[in-house]
Parts: sequence; C-alpha cells; structure tokens
Amino acid sequence: MSEQKVWVVAESGSHKERAEQVAARLNLRCILAQESSCSNFVPLWLWVGKKGIGLKAAADQQANPVIVDFISGAMGYRKQHLSFKNELIAKAIAIKSSLKLQIVDATAGFGRDAFVLASLGCKVRMLERNPLVALMLEDGMARAQYDVDCRPTIDRMRLYLEDSKIYLSRIEGEDLPDVIYLDPMFPPRRKAAKVKKEMQLLHLLLEKPDSQEGLLSLAREKAVRKVVVKRPRHAPFLDDQQPNYQVEGKSSRYDIYLTV
Repeated sequence: MSEQKVWVVAESGSHKERAEQVAARLNLRCILAQESSCSNFVPLWLWVGKKGIGLKAAADQQANPVIVDFISGAMGYRKQHLSFKNELIAKAIAIKSSLKLQIVDATAGFGRDAFVLASLGCKVRMLERNPLVALMLEDGMARAQYDVDCRPTIDRMRLYLEDSKIYLSRIEGEDLPDVIYLDPMFPPRRKAAKVKKEMQLLHLLLEKPDSQEGLLSLAREKAVRKVVVKRPRHAPFLDDQQPNYQVEGKSSRYDIYLTV
C-alpha cells in the first residue's frame, strides 16, 4: 500500500502506541494529529482514536472518521428492528430460523450485510482483500465483542484477509458454503446524485474496484444452494449472467442464481 495515499494519524498521545502498531502492520507512516498540517499532500488518513480505527479525507480534517460500528448508529438501529420479514436480504437468501446456513460473503467491505446475516443465525465467512478495509472491519468486530447483545452475532462471523477468487478456488467438500453472497462495488452512477461519504472514501482508497471478472462463475461452481448478488435496481446483470429470479427493493435488488 502506497504511503503517498494514506497516513496513519493518532488522535492524541494516548493513541500513539496503537497507531504505530497499525502503521507497522500496514507499512504506512504514522503521525500525531497535531502534526497533521504536514500531511496535507496525502488524500487519506487512517484515524486511530477513542471511537476506533476509521478513514477520513485529509482535506476534511474536522469531519468524523468513517468507522465500522455494529453497536450504535444505523447498524444499532437496524439490529434492534431486525426480523426475517423486514430484511430483503433474508428473503433473497431464504433464511429460516430452523435452517442454520453457512454463508461466504465474498465481498465483505465493512461487513454490514454479513452482520445482518449473522444476526439472523447464519454462520458467515467474510472475505476482504484490502488490508486497510479488513483492519477497520476487524476493529469494529473487536469493539462489538464487548457489547453483550452483539457478541453472539460476532461469534458467528469470521474474517479472512484473502482474495475471493483464490479462496473459493481452493475450498472443497465440507468447506463449501450453502450460499455465496456478492455485493460488488456499484458501477459509476449515471445521475449526478451525491455519493455517500463512505463510498467517496472507498473510491479514493481503491481508485478503481478490484476486477470481479469470473467471480460469479466461480461462485456458482462452489455454492451448494445458491449465489446471491446485490445490484443497484436498474444495473445490468453481473457478467451478463441472467439469474433464476430476483428480489427487488426500492433502490437495489438481489439476483439469485440457483446451483441445485
């Protein structure tokens, strides 16, 4: 990872040791927030502070960092109101309380969908190849372990820092999941609608999405029951492969590819 793009910034002296550990792990430069004026030429900061490890734009120093938070905010509210009936993803995967599915989330990102699936009783293996995104997800899971309500869900989640196609290529037999879930980074918007800050930062971090070519075909070979692909509602089919059926929401849809 190029240190010309991201520096690790410690919120205060009390966070410096943790920030230095993160910087060493990612091979990035580490500075204190008080020294931040000298980092204006890097576009992104990996912020290490009291709320956790997050990402922020160096040009927007006063903004709160984007962190992975399963306890409060939008995810906390979602978990409080979670049910099989009101989660479209549960309908797409056909989750039932009596059926303990094994799921591979091959495009984990910040792990929100994986958290929902695990909250509904599934065991989820999350694959994320970007070490910085994986670190943020790992940090969010570690903080959630201290919450008594979140802990059982986190216990059903496993994170692997690995390329999805490499992982799926090598698993066989009992390691094959019931369902493989794909949520590729959305294609460029045709409308001028403002992209959420989180997505802006991810686009800046990744520059361009990792190539997903061949991932769907491989997933269809490895999933025991089905592959579920999340797409913007009006986006083309992934790899031009038509699904068996779809589950549609207001802004997105789920394309379902049966493998049995």
